Amino acid sequence: MIRVFSIRNGPAGTRQTLEEMAQLAREGAQLSYLRIIGGQYTPVEYDSLMRSYWRYAEEYDETLTPVDFQIRTVVNAGYMMGDCDDAAIVIGATALASGYAVRFVATRRGPDSQFTHVFAEVELPQGWLRVDPTAPADAHYDGWERMVENV
Repeated sequence: MIRVFSIRNGPAGTRQTLEEMAQLAREGAQLSYLRIIGGQYTPVEYDSLMRSYWRYAEEYDETLTPVDFQIRTVVNAGYMMGDCDDAAIVIGATALASGYAVRFVATRRGPDSQFTHVFAEVELPQGWLRVDPTAPADAHYDGWERMVENV
């Protein structure tokens, strides 16, 4: 099912996007296929697994792709596609299906800039693990402002 809605500008729009992402991750976590995949990998392996199947696609209009669509795409085409929010949704759903707490983190360089990137963090006993397959593996966001949405 495709849902279309308008996104507000600024931080309110970022919050709205994170909330919609969380809803899509919760729905995706219910897919039996995802529970099987999640049971075969640990959160530490999610990043490299996603990098092997992910094709980054820039979006001119913000869209959020449901997990079931991504699963059908990987089965039919051998890859998943989208931008950072789409990857985070799949990661979030996989973590939830495996019983882990997950949150989405939107980042921006300062209060006068737009939030430009989002990724998932999965809670492990030693702390939160960033899973971010659409950014370089050595990327860091120290000093960046964060907006967090618990899934």
